[in-house]
Amino acid sequence: MELKADYQSLEDKFMRIDALGGTGQPAGRSALESLDRQHTHDRQHKQKIDKLQEVAQTHLATLTALQKECDLLKREKEGLRKQLDRSEAKGMEGKYAHQVTRDKGNLFGSMSDLSDLGMEDINMKEVSMGRGEKAENAAVEMPSAATLMTR
Repeated sequence: MELKADYQSLEDKFMRIDALGGTGQPAGRSALESLDRQHTHDRQHKQKIDKLQEVAQTHLATLTALQKECDLLKREKEGLRKQLDRSEAKGMEGKYAHQVTRDKGNLFGSMSDLSDLGMEDINMKEVSMGRGEKAENAAVEMPSAATLMTR
């Protein structure tokens, strides 16, 4: 459609030149050649513009895709950061639990220390099981305060 319009434009210009003095005269031919060169230059210029617009659209699409990927990576990084924080908290809890267990061991010491305190009836295996678990057919009998005082 555009070529038809360009062709019609050239044909109209040719008719005006022909009306001014005919195409046989050197001035008319020169004007026609000038118009033809201008038309060729305009067409090349339009092709360059179309190519640059296509390249710009490609770059825009690439930029948009990279921005989306960047946003996705930021969200993933934040998720990993939260997971790391949770893991560090669990590690600290485990370290604390280990320290408490070690402190309990230091506090209760050996069985001879227990007999010095009047607690020889305590079964250390049951105490070390911890967390409410009980050994089979065994009950821990804690001496009463009165018993401890009399010893």
